[in-house]
Amino acid sequence: MSVEDTVAEIRPNSRASVKSDPQSREAEFTIASGSAQVQRGAERVELGQWQRANVRSGSPISRSDVLAPPDLAQPLNLAPIITQVPKATSVHFEWHPVRDAVSYNLRISTTAMFTKLIKDLKLAATSADVAGLDAGDYFWNVVAVDSKKQTSEISETFKFTIVVQGKSQEMVLEIGGTQLHGRVAEVFGRTEPGAALIVNGQPVPNIGSDGSFRYFTEPLDPGEHSIVIVGQNRRGGTAKQQVTIVVPK
Repeated sequence: MSVEDTVAEIRPNSRASVKSDPQSREAEFTIASGSAQVQRGAERVELGQWQRANVRSGSPISRSDVLAPPDLAQPLNLAPIITQVPKATSVHFEWHPVRDAVSYNLRISTTAMFTKLIKDLKLAATSADVAGLDAGDYFWNVVAVDSKKQTSEISETFKFTIVVQGKSQEMVLEIGGTQLHGRVAEVFGRTEPGAALIVNGQPVPNIGSDGSFRYFTEPLDPGEHSIVIVGQNRRGGTAKQQVTIVVPK
């Protein structure tokens, strides 16, 4: 990646953004993940995740830290929230704190492009409980803000669905058991043929023609973990199960 007389070598599995002003001959290189080296003549500057290089004509290349966007925690991406009375249900939103952030902006929308905002909340905390939402699909993300009112990039956008639970909408979801393979947990059981399952926010890729399924988690840290399995069948029926896994130290 090159701008004017400056070249940025973006290393594999890295993600970066660049801004350039041809009139002032100024440029910014920001690393969102991975690393890069910015070079202008004999100058070389190494950049890590959430660092920025500012290139100005007549001045040395400067490096600065950039406010990182929050990592989202709850509700899990693609998770259905099953309830009998949607508007009376409080949905819990939570994200991980960002270093140097003093506040956060939580946005909830019914569209992936956030053209129709349902909530736009400014919060000092890293969580919020929101009620009054109708049944349907929602998208949410968070922006961090520091003491200088500078904002981070928008976090990853998560989607969740509020589903009305009724007797006519029930579905089969049975957990047969769990097994540890080192630090990887295996969950197996049975559901209805053609149903869709999500385990801790990740879709189950293979469900047998008889409804049987097996799912292997990512490696887990030592300690107790809750594995949440949610599903929806072709009739709109939903089900939710939860199991606890203890990974030994």
